[in-house]
Amino acid sequence: DEIAQHGMSPVQAALDFVLGLEEIDVVICGVNNLPQLRELIACAGNTCDRHDFGRFAISDEKILNPTNWQLQAA
Repeated sequence: DEIAQHGMSPVQAALDFVLGLEEIDVVICGVNNLPQLRELIACAGNTCDRHDFGRFAISDEKILNPTNWQLQAA
């Protein structure tokens, strides 16, 4: 897929997209466990060329708002 072609993980691509938006000053991320936190920290610390992932943008409130997510217990 295109994200892998850029040598990025999905998490890195998501952060890269959001941090590349001029109107975004701060990003808040939730985590479920320590490995997720470590991955976010590693991705946030990487500086890379900004890629245009704008065509992947979504506006569906069911996806964007975590209160709408139907999570199942593991």
